[in-house]
Amino acid sequence: MSLLKKLSDKLDAILNEEEVKDETQQNHSETTNVRQKKQKKPKQNFVIDDWEDMDEEDDTPFLSVGKNIKMKSADPFFPNDVTAPEGPTRKSRIKSKRLKEEDNNGNKLEEVNINSNALPPVLKGLENSEGFVEAKMVELSKKIRELNAQLSCTQNKLKIAESRVVSQESIQKESIEPKEISEDKVAKLELEFKDLNDKYQVCNTKLCEARNQIQQHKHEIKLLNKALASEVGDNFSIHNVTSEGWRGRAQQICSLQQKVSELSEKLSLTSIPSIEKSVSAVQSFEKSQDKERIASLSKELEELKVQLSETKSKGDQARARVNVLSADISVLRTKYETLVSKNDEDNKLINTLTNKLAHISQKNHEKELHLVRAHDDQLAALNTELKQEKVKTDQLQKIVTERDARIKKIEEKLQACQQQECQLNPQNKNDGVVSRPQTSGLGSERPSTQQSLNNCSSYSQSIEVERLRLMELITVLNKRLDEERKTLDKVQVSLF
Repeated sequence: MSLLKKLSDKLDAILNEEEVKDETQQNHSETTNVRQKKQKKPKQNFVIDDWEDMDEEDDTPFLSVGKNIKMKSADPFFPNDVTAPEGPTRKSRIKSKRLKEEDNNGNKLEEVNINSNALPPVLKGLENSEGFVEAKMVELSKKIRELNAQLSCTQNKLKIAESRVVSQESIQKESIEPKEISEDKVAKLELEFKDLNDKYQVCNTKLCEARNQIQQHKHEIKLLNKALASEVGDNFSIHNVTSEGWRGRAQQICSLQQKVSELSEKLSLTSIPSIEKSVSAVQSFEKSQDKERIASLSKELEELKVQLSETKSKGDQARARVNVLSADISVLRTKYETLVSKNDEDNKLINTLTNKLAHISQKNHEKELHLVRAHDDQLAALNTELKQEKVKTDQLQKIVTERDARIKKIEEKLQACQQQECQLNPQNKNDGVVSRPQTSGLGSERPSTQQSLNNCSSYSQSIEVERLRLMELITVLNKRLDEERKTLDKVQVSLF
C-alpha cells in the first residue's frame, strides 16, 4: 500500500506540473491570437517605428523603435539583404524552440502510451494480476523521469540560447539603424508566424490527447488496485504478497476443491465399521452438547417467564395509570372547552363594554366641552356685568365724593352763618332800640338760612341713604362674584 501511495503521489505531482505548463501555454496562445488579430489590420507603409507588441508578459515593444537585426545570424538560409527588427526575431526563435520541444514531448508521450490491445498474449494473462500493475507503474515512472530530465535539459539550453541572443542583440543594437520593411517581407513573416502558430496548436492538441491517455491509464491503475484489494483485502502490502508467495481466492478455492476430492477418495477407501464408530461417537458427543444446551435454554426460559410476568404486571399498572390519565385528560378537556367558551364570551362582553365606554367617553367629552363653553359664556357675561357694575360703582363713588364735597361746603357755610348770627346777637343786646331796623333785616335773613339748612340736612340724609344702598349693592355683587368663582373652580376640578 505504501508503494502504491508513493507512486500515486508522484503521478499526481507530475500531472499538476503539466497542468501548470498547459495554463502558461494557453496564456501564450491567447497572446499570439491577439497579435494575429492586430497584424491582420491593413497597413500601407510598414515602418519599424509604428509596430508595437501587445504581449502581457513583456512590456518591451514587438518591434523596437530604430533597431533591426540581420536574420542571417539566426537562420543561415535567410537572405542577407533582408533586415528584420529585434523583437519579432528573438521571440519567434524562442517560440519555435518551445514548439519543437512540445513536438518532441508529444512524440515521446505517444511512444509511452501502450494500448492494452497491442500487448502480447503473455502480458494479457498478467493484466489483472498485481505484478502487471507494478511493472506498468514502474515503466510509467521511469518514462516520466526521463521526460522530466529531458525537459530540464531543454530548459537549460533555452536559457543559454536566450542569453546568447540577448548578448548578440546588445552588440548589434549599437551598429544597426532602423529601416523600412517591404510589404512582401512582412507577408512572408506573417505566413511563417501563422505556420508556427499552427504547429503550436497541433502540439497543444497532441498534448491534450497525451493527457487524456495518462488519465485513462490512471483510471485503469485505480481499477486494478480495486481488483487487487478485493482479492487480497484492504490492508495489504505488495512486498509481503510477492515475497510470501501469496495465492488469490480463486487459487485457494481450487486447492480446497482438490483437498475435498482427495478426502472423498480416502473416505471411499476406508471401512464402514470404523465410519459407524466415528459416527456414533460424534452423535454421543452431539447429544451431550444438546443436553447441556437444553438445560441452559430451560434456565433461560424460566428467567424469561419471570421477566414476562413482571413485564405483564408492569403493563397492567401502566394500563390502569393510562386509563386514569385518560379520564383526567377528558375532564381537563371539558374544563378547557368551558374555559375557552367563557373566554370567548368574556372577550365579546369586553368588546361591547369597551365600545360603550368609548361612546360614553365621547358623550361625556362632548358634554364637558358644552359645559365648559356655557361656563365660559357665563363667565364672559358675568365679567361684562362686573365691569358694568364697577363702572357704575365708580360713577356712584364719584357722585358720593361730589356730594360729600358739597355737604362740606354747605356745613362750612352753615358754620359761617352761625358765626355771623353769634356776632349779630351781642350787637343787638348792646344797641337796644337803635339796632331794630337792622334786627328786622336780620330777621328776614334767618328764615332763608334755616330753609337752606333744612334743605342741606334733607339732601345729606338722601345722600347717606343712597350711599348705604350702594354699599349693600356692592356687597351683594361681591357675594355673587365669590359664588361664581367657586362654581368655576369646581367645574375646572371636575374637568381635570
